[in-house]
Amino acid sequence: MQILQESLVQLKPKFRIDEYHPIFDRDDARAVSNVVQSQWVSEGKLTCAFERKLASIMGYKYGVVTVNGTMAISLALMAAGIGENDSLTMPDLTFAGTANAVKAVGAEPTLIDIDENDFCARSVDVPVALNGRSVDGGIVIDAAQALGSSIGKAKQATLSFAPNKIITTGQGGMVFTDSKALVENVRRLKDHGRLDKADFHQQFGFNAKFTDLQAALGLSQLDKLPKRIRQKQTIFKHYRDELESLCPPFQDGELLWNQDILVNNRDRLAARLLKLGIQTRPFYAPLHTQPAYKTNWRFPVTERISATGLWLPSSPDLSSEEVSFICDSIKRSLK
Repeated sequence: MQILQESLVQLKPKFRIDEYHPIFDRDDARAVSNVVQSQWVSEGKLTCAFERKLASIMGYKYGVVTVNGTMAISLALMAAGIGENDSLTMPDLTFAGTANAVKAVGAEPTLIDIDENDFCARSVDVPVALNGRSVDGGIVIDAAQALGSSIGKAKQATLSFAPNKIITTGQGGMVFTDSKALVENVRRLKDHGRLDKADFHQQFGFNAKFTDLQAALGLSQLDKLPKRIRQKQTIFKHYRDELESLCPPFQDGELLWNQDILVNNRDRLAARLLKLGIQTRPFYAPLHTQPAYKTNWRFPVTERISATGLWLPSSPDLSSEEVSFICDSIKRSLK
């Protein structure tokens, strides 16, 4: 316990203001320490509790945790019967993990240009709630960036708990569904083809299990979720008040992952901010420009938004003074 508590000592940050960083406290350390002392660190009661709590928050009957968000998408697709010779439509503007999950099950991603109003693609098989914006339908929603946001509803949705998410378990992901048949199929696929721990394997499966170490951390992090949502709402309102002309629209109920702005000469602005110690992140490069998914097709909206989009620092503990400093720095740089 003492070692874990001592690990919480703040190290000197690399940047004056990080683009994003995870937030841990002594309750998180205590929760993990208790699991270590129990000597039961694999999936167990805490994992089940974490699944139930998050499923309720997301508005689904069932939730199944796994090793990361990309695997969560793959498991959801496989459980729905997607495999070789299938082609799934998805937005051209997303993290590569979405397309990788489709390829991992033997299917082929077919890229679709995005809507310029919300940066999402409509009527696709794998919609992406990019930066917490709302999407509906499809086989599965990639909601990796959308915990705390109103994302719409589909038969299945997935989350990520990577360190740059509003809550983190280090790594991890979850599949949500209202279908008992689907949830049982996901559970078999992630645990060697079995539904319980007996050595009876009904089908092919992976070892993509979670741990109670992660679940303990996740449950402790979830206790802070309401506060972090409020903190982010305050941060984003401050950004919009200061940078209204640069901020794209969003709908009521949506909670952004990071505050985004659209600006010409994006890379020049990012470089100037970095000199001031402000870390930012450019929007993802279009998938059709990535070597793994390269195509000669044109996606004009994606290309334009990708080239001008910048994510600003948005950790929940960002202070009002820091937001003002960032906004003032942006306005001075753009002059």
